[in-house]
Amino acid sequence: MCNEDVCSVMTTAQSIEDIDPETSLVFEYMVGEVLFTQLLQLPSSPQRMMYYASLAIELRKAEPQILATVLETLVDNVVSRVPSVDVECITRLSSWLAIYISNFGFQWDWTRWESAASEAATAPRRVFVHETLLKLLRLSYLDRLRTTLPDACLPLLPEKPPAHNFKFTVAAMDERTREVSVAMGRCLKNRGTSDQALEILQEHYAQWSDIDDGTRQTLAREMLVEHVLLLGSKTLSHMLNAIEKFTPALQRFADSAEAKLAIARTVEDFWLRHPQFFVMTIDKLIDYRIIDPITVVEMLFDEEHVGQWCKFHLWEILRNTINKVNLRVAQLQTRMAEDPGSEGIEATLAQMTQEQNDSVVATARHFVRLLSSQSGSTDDVDRAWLMGRFKEFMRTYRAQIMANIPALESLVFNEAANEDTRQVF
Repeated sequence: MCNEDVCSVMTTAQSIEDIDPETSLVFEYMVGEVLFTQLLQLPSSPQRMMYYASLAIELRKAEPQILATVLETLVDNVVSRVPSVDVECITRLSSWLAIYISNFGFQWDWTRWESAASEAATAPRRVFVHETLLKLLRLSYLDRLRTTLPDACLPLLPEKPPAHNFKFTVAAMDERTREVSVAMGRCLKNRGTSDQALEILQEHYAQWSDIDDGTRQTLAREMLVEHVLLLGSKTLSHMLNAIEKFTPALQRFADSAEAKLAIARTVEDFWLRHPQFFVMTIDKLIDYRIIDPITVVEMLFDEEHVGQWCKFHLWEILRNTINKVNLRVAQLQTRMAEDPGSEGIEATLAQMTQEQNDSVVATARHFVRLLSSQSGSTDDVDRAWLMGRFKEFMRTYRAQIMANIPALESLVFNEAANEDTRQVF
């Protein structure tokens, strides 16, 4: 039923008087249940999530007096069972709901979920409502959302609008650090080049005789990354331009796995209060080969993120990263089929395939490590979120999992792995 025929049936009646009250409500709920059944189907929906959002929007426009109530009821029914709903389905429903609400003046009956604000931070219902509001925040702005919420739900919104967390503010620096920061800021604002930025860092930090070369490199890298991010912090276009312009300088400081990981962590600290820009910045740094997919995997599974896997943007970053690697491999395979004699394409394909395998194995290894250790989660609810993401990973990337069975059996799903994780495998 989830195709254009539904819309044609729903729009047959020209007015509410044309609808048979004996059969209409049953039909409306049937349509809604079919929509949600397909939206939440595992391992994947027949169509993209956006399709079901667009369909629901058109259906409601066709029957505004009935469909609004029907869809609200169906969403509430799912949310009431959210502790037992698969994590991937919770994420899909949250994204769907945010798009749906944004198309109707951001109006929704939030009073039914008021009590979620008093629940634990990792409680499934609170997480669902909070993450849905964060998605709505990407489509609107904080003050607008505040006017649509009851007072009891306001704690589920951030206290301040999304913004960067620039480290080198005047109050947070000593005098010599301030000199470097001012010089870097002036250089970037005056459209300085990568070489000029590197010269400033070299000139200033070379005068710091009380630090070794390793510390000097670390400080210079952090100063450069922070200022490039600040330069691009206004919009995504600004961010793209800033990263592209200073890619040579950034790559200069990304000469090892540890350095790349330090850059990724600096990006996370800078966008601590802006998850959307954190997601997009990491994505672009991978595009410009400043960091690697394995860098992202190592960052997301470090100790700082234990207990945070209820945050949807962490999975969003991991999914985007692996999808990007898979896409590159698929594109190279297509080019290889078109030009089988190209040694350059063959070498690049081999490199990207190895990167794909390394990312999949490393991700599985880290999931199993956390799930097999008491220190890998903060409590049973947090472990449920982690296990949910692990199951989603294994389902979503089953083709890549199958391609790495020997490595996974020997390195990951061995006797040291928890029985729960082996069963998922």
